[in-house]
Amino acid sequence: MVADGDRTPLLSRITAPTRIVHGEADPLVPVACGEQLVKKISGAQTDFIPGMGHDLPEALLPRFAQGIVELASRAPSVKA
Repeated sequence: MVADGDRTPLLSRITAPTRIVHGEADPLVPVACGEQLVKKISGAQTDFIPGMGHDLPEALLPRFAQGIVELASRAPSVKA
């Protein structure tokens, strides 16, 4: 990630429904980073999860799936 450089200026260009999922116990990426993403991506939803680290625990898969369903319902219809 460091080698790729700063992508922050690109975040404001995101128009797709976005959900920031972040573990509050993440030892690699501080919660403050997730909070910054929310400020840079217009309309982003948050799901800060207490006790979750830098992983996606199987027990939380239903929660993640529900978040995807909620985002999909916000997406504009695409006509073929």
